[in-house]
Amino acid sequence: MTLARLHRAAGLLTLAAFLLTGAAMKLVYHPSRLPDREHLLFVSRHIYILGNAVAHLALAAYVAPRPTRGARAVQRTGSGLLAASSLLLIAAFAAEPVAGRDRTLVSSLGLYSLLAGALLHSGAAGVRARRHPRAPVPRSSSSGATRDSVRAPGAGAAGRGHCASGDGG
Repeated sequence: MTLARLHRAAGLLTLAAFLLTGAAMKLVYHPSRLPDREHLLFVSRHIYILGNAVAHLALAAYVAPRPTRGARAVQRTGSGLLAASSLLLIAAFAAEPVAGRDRTLVSSLGLYSLLAGALLHSGAAGVRARRHPRAPVPRSSSSGATRDSVRAPGAGAAGRGHCASGDGG
């Protein structure tokens, strides 16, 4: 499976989880009826899931295998961290607000793995293949004129810094 397909699938599944957690909030938990603290716990975890889905879907649109083996390994590591963050953030929604707990290790690891995965992909995107030096451009052509001796009309010795008439003005 290509990285683009992996991220498209993960993004769509995470987006579905976002829709399901939204339905659960509306039909089961009713965070608007809760005190501010608990309301914030539900809404923030819900938004974390959306952010993760968007990251996957955006990456799916642009990701391409990098030219070097090391950069591809960095991409795979970043993709693994992003996939793990999806699971962690969904688990955080299910566990933290219901228990009335503020941020736990689950949501912290979910957010940090989202950040690390995005940074790894960003770093891998900057890696370019080594370019082989181009063959040197020959300095002379078949007419005998060199690249340095070919000038535009009026750019002869008299034309350097002066007008074509040679009067200096």
